[in-house]
Amino acid sequence: MESTSDDSRSHRTYKMERTGVSYAPSPDSADAVREKLEKYRRTCATRDALVIEAKRSGLSEVEIAQLSGHSRNTVRSILAKRGECAG
Repeated sequence: MESTSDDSRSHRTYKMERTGVSYAPSPDSADAVREKLEKYRRTCATRDALVIEAKRSGLSEVEIAQLSGHSRNTVRSILAKRGECAG
């Protein structure tokens, strides 16, 4: 059975209504999301510093990935972004 864009849109709308997600957030919820995103950004900044510290202390990318719970590609991306040598 072929799905049209109207079918997928109505399904997406149904899922959003069922989960309580709205296309037009209230100002209060927008502020709450902004706060969460800012907190996430700070967390990522400390994550990056910790990954760099781990690399400088001699841990391999694989070890860092396993210990941090991030993929090796994420670790490599952090190191490359900060100008740390890979490998």
